[in-house]
Amino acid sequence: MSMGHHLPHSHQNGLKQAPVMVVMVPFPAQGHLNQLLHFSRLISAYGIQVHYVGSATHNRQAKHRVQGWDPLTISNIHFHDFPIPQFLTPSPHPRAAVKFPAHLQPAFDASLHLREPLAALSPPPPEELPFQFEFLKFDVGDLYNTCREMEGKFIDLLGQEQINENKGQWAVGPLNPIVIGAAGDSHRRHKCLEWLDKQAPRSALCVSFGTTTSLTDDQIIELAIGLEQSKVPFVWVLRDADRGDIFAGDEEVRRTQLPKGYEDRVGGMGMSERLVPTD
Repeated sequence: MSMGHHLPHSHQNGLKQAPVMVVMVPFPAQGHLNQLLHFSRLISAYGIQVHYVGSATHNRQAKHRVQGWDPLTISNIHFHDFPIPQFLTPSPHPRAAVKFPAHLQPAFDASLHLREPLAALSPPPPEELPFQFEFLKFDVGDLYNTCREMEGKFIDLLGQEQINENKGQWAVGPLNPIVIGAAGDSHRRHKCLEWLDKQAPRSALCVSFGTTTSLTDDQIIELAIGLEQSKVPFVWVLRDADRGDIFAGDEEVRRTQLPKGYEDRVGGMGMSERLVPTD
């Protein structure tokens, strides 16, 4: 089995450990947790110690949902779980009393109780404040989870001096590992990938609103009709948003009633799934 990135061996296999370390503090939402964890893997492969910092709940989520590799097997990635009090996790249902994105607010409020970890980050003495502005000048550019083959036009736009203030721009993606299975392993592939393999290149749509958005029933029906009438092959990730704590609550998954006979009519043209592999 090989990975998409040709990574060097870790320092345990002969690579000298780098004299620096990296601290990752992801925003507590799936798209950020996942990509910074993949980025941690890439950095750690060069012998650099990576410290992945977050609440115990969200670090658990990052490790639970990652695909293509096991974070616990990488000795250079160190997870720091900050315990926070239990918090409410309102339903992401669009008709819930607490509307998006306010349903995530209790998770953010719980972080205010991180007294001990934050004690070391007390305000600096006034005489040090002028240096804070000087530190901003250390910013040498931005990293993007993309590559020129995928989004070369937009990379060029971001590289324009009037946009980036003459700072560096690095396209370091895609960060997700590509697992190439051995012959006879096709049964391990997700069915949506097998379906995509049968479509012509550049012919299919991927419809997904991420993990922080819930559509109303009416919006889902309108989208279903539009996809059917487009006559274009599609994979539709049909799901509600994540709770603030994805491990809390056991309510039944919402099922929207699609137009009568819809699945029969779209047939092999499209498929809808609640979760698809994003890595």
